[in-house]
Amino acid sequence: MSFIAGIGGGLSQIIGMIQDRAEGIVTAIINFFRNLANNVYVWFIRVWDYFMTNPRGMVYFFANIWALMV
Repeated sequence: MSFIAGIGGGLSQIIGMIQDRAEGIVTAIINFFRNLANNVYVWFIRVWDYFMTNPRGMVYFFANIWALMV
C-alpha cells in the first residue's frame, strides 16, 4: 500500500512541477506585456515632457512626420 501511495505522491509532485512551470511561463508572458505597456507609457511621458519644455522640438518633430507622410 505504501508503494502505491509513493507512486501517487511522485505523480502529484511531477504534476505540481508541470503546473509551476506552466505558471512560470504564463507569468513571464504577463510580465512581458506589462513591461511593454510600461515602456510605451514611459516613452509617451518622456516625449510629452520634452515637447512641453522644447516647443521648437515638437514643431520639428511634427514637420518631419508630415514630410514623411507626404
